[in-house]
Amino acid sequence: MINSSTAQTLLDSVWPNAHLDILDANFALLKREWVFGEFAAALASNLKALHLDKWRKDVFDCDKFSFAARVMMSVLHAEHCTMEVGAAFGIVNYKPDWANGGGHSINFGIFRSQYNPNAFVVRCFEPQTGKEFIFSAAENASVWEVIL
Repeated sequence: MINSSTAQTLLDSVWPNAHLDILDANFALLKREWVFGEFAAALASNLKALHLDKWRKDVFDCDKFSFAARVMMSVLHAEHCTMEVGAAFGIVNYKPDWANGGGHSINFGIFRSQYNPNAFVVRCFEPQTGKEFIFSAAENASVWEVIL
């Protein structure tokens, strides 16, 4: 588990220019392998079943994917976790290198470091592909909003 104060300190260190909205007092940590494996596959399957699996350039709906992933994570977490806390999985909005001034919305999770069990790391999740996403320096500096 990670408390909101520790989460805020971590997220401030990763994205110092961002506005942070932290919506819970404590958060359960997730297993990285599960998020990028079983969860990613289940999200893709559910979006496809609802015919929501295609990005529409005309409406810039990447936020649809990041919010859908966060909602699905919250529902799964509530169904399967015995702790009465939120999941350490949120939304991050930034300006990608490939966009001409536009923004993009993806997800992130807070995980235990594989090298130090007392440390936490942030990993980003692209909900449209189910893959881990690594920011360039410019993208990282452009993050304007983080919701946990």
